[in-house]
Amino acid sequence: GQNPVLETGFGPIPARVEADEVTLLLPPLPAPGDPVLVFGEDLPTTGIPMHVGVPHLVIFVEGNLPEVPVERVGPPLRSHPAFPEGANVNFVKIAGPDRIRVRTYERGVEAETLACGSGVVASAIVAARLGHVSAPVVCATKSGVDFTVSFREEDGFLVQVTLTGDAREIFS
Repeated sequence: GQNPVLETGFGPIPARVEADEVTLLLPPLPAPGDPVLVFGEDLPTTGIPMHVGVPHLVIFVEGNLPEVPVERVGPPLRSHPAFPEGANVNFVKIAGPDRIRVRTYERGVEAETLACGSGVVASAIVAARLGHVSAPVVCATKSGVDFTVSFREEDGFLVQVTLTGDAREIFS
């Protein structure tokens, strides 16, 4: 099918379209950062920073992901002192050996969004590197659409990072 190139803040991202599915190939990404302290009810005490074109904070939720009060705990975390420009905050629940669920509070939007491609990538990579899941990682989002993230590690970088999902969702 057609293979568009998306112009993003990240630079041009090649895309491969097959039927109604699109796969984006991301440039090599630096490994996630060291844990930072976080605060919030029913949240763990640490989150993991991960840069995927924009800064992300990945927080693993022990309890029920749908019950996390994202609109309330998102804003203070989004302004975490570890991120001078602010961060997108991803709340992640491990859902299986190769499956996670993700809710994202997006900076700029200043609200929870239905699906954030870079947030899904950050969440999947952090979950896999911590040994919670193995790649490729299927990521369920609030939109009801699943994305699949694949990558491998090489010299401290994540390479061949791909994000596959429903074309409509990725481009929205």
